[in-house]
Amino acid sequence: MNRGPQSLECLRYVRSLGDSAITVFGNHDFHLLCVAEGVEATRKRDTLEGILDAPDRDELLDWLRARPLIHVEDGWALVHAGLLPQWSVARAKEILRTLDDADLGKTWQVVKDGREVMAIPVGAVLRSIMLNHWYHHRGQLSVYLRQVGALVPSIYGPSADENPFAMAQQQAAAV
Repeated sequence: MNRGPQSLECLRYVRSLGDSAITVFGNHDFHLLCVAEGVEATRKRDTLEGILDAPDRDELLDWLRARPLIHVEDGWALVHAGLLPQWSVARAKEILRTLDDADLGKTWQVVKDGREVMAIPVGAVLRSIMLNHWYHHRGQLSVYLRQVGALVPSIYGPSADENPFAMAQQQAAAV
């Protein structure tokens, strides 16, 4: 979605697969819905115009809205970009299950000196700012640092490169 000239065709194809395709809601889906609702403007590299102009636009957007944030099956979890390392799959499901449509629709505000700077739905904060953004940047940073041979710091949570047990073993072996 939104990563090539055939976003409409891709969306229609995946939707046509029905239950054969297991999908979860991601940041590109969120951006499309925001553009469709007039909350965000299109971006320079967007390829969403086909979807936005499609005769079946409303059905496609409704299908996207119904995508879950997490799908769990046979002990495996499918999410857009990962879970916080501190969360188990059960914890993630518990957190997401406690949020109903009313909670997700409430407004989250940033206020400075008594003036509202930003106000967006809680669901938008959860999907866009918190989950998707953290995972996206942690993934980019991890790939880059590994390519240059550097350790991955735990700026977004624990990192396998900062394993305290392995570091203690290395220090003990050096003595």
